[in-house]
Amino acid sequence: MATSTDSTQNQTELDYMKDSYLFDSQAVVRQCETVDGGKFQITLDRTIFHPQGGGQPYDVGTISNDDAVFNVNEVRMNPQGIVIHTGEYEHGTLAPGQTVNLHVDEARRRLNCRLHSAGHLLDVAVRNAELSLVPGKGYHFIDAPYVEYDGKIEPALRESSLNRIQIELKKLLTIPFPVKVIFENTDNGDPITYSVKRQVSIADGYTCPCGGTHVHNIRDIGNVEVTKLRVQGPKTRISYKLETN
Repeated sequence: MATSTDSTQNQTELDYMKDSYLFDSQAVVRQCETVDGGKFQITLDRTIFHPQGGGQPYDVGTISNDDAVFNVNEVRMNPQGIVIHTGEYEHGTLAPGQTVNLHVDEARRRLNCRLHSAGHLLDVAVRNAELSLVPGKGYHFIDAPYVEYDGKIEPALRESSLNRIQIELKKLLTIPFPVKVIFENTDNGDPITYSVKRQVSIADGYTCPCGGTHVHNIRDIGNVEVTKLRVQGPKTRISYKLETN
């Protein structure tokens, strides 16, 4: 929808970066467009919808006012930092300039927060297990979450390493550590957009750059099981799963 001429002034303000448990909010419509397949795309001045990226799935939910309901079933961010909400109208239509109500599916968001925080806590467990692995990409989706690390573990040490990681992870999960968010290159009151650098502190002495949503406290993750350790070339992939009941 947007072009390369968009400046940082046009970037969507990312309210989910300030509070992962913000499920309802308001915004102003900037653009509404029809795309192939009978779908529509909407951009807003601000959003609580997390776009897919950083190893985390997108949010779903609704954008509405008294005259229309728009079901959001896909959310992406373009290279210019503008969040694009794709979906279909349940009834009515929206127009630029209108103030709308935003609602994010709470159950999906909370699950995504737990999955993402668990992935970063796995990084801490790997560090505490004194393994020479450097965190790389993460896949924090419910179907098969994992974190991929630079570095490899020799075959004879893989089973014991997996056990050590699980032990360290269980220790971390007993500590009710409040997750902290730090914005690096902005003053208080400045809009939080894609251009703002954010750090997340997920355990004592551990901070990493992250733009995703997280639990407010580590105790909210629940039980996590490390399920598999696989080495492929110079990388090690460690899989995990949440207790979802």
